Amino acid sequence: MVTNAGRLKFRVESSDFGDFYDVEFKDQNGECSCRDFVVRCKPVYRQSKTTVEYGNAEKTRCKHINQVLIFIANKAISGVLK
Repeated sequence: MVTNAGRLKFRVESSDFGDFYDVEFKDQNGECSCRDFVVRCKPVYRQSKTTVEYGNAEKTRCKHINQVLIFIANKAISGVLK
């Protein structure tokens, strides 16, 4: 589950452990407080400065950032269709 916690800040519930992670978009890639992002994704992004979607080998976005992007897209589509 994703909830908006401010302009470009979101709170994402992890499906694995019931934990919550904070996602914020300070740039196009976004940042997450989860271990996967901090240990794997963030170093790759810092080096490449290129956004690589979740699911790719050299990803710069974790699954929580991906969940937020889907959440935002669904809100946008819903708004347009109304």
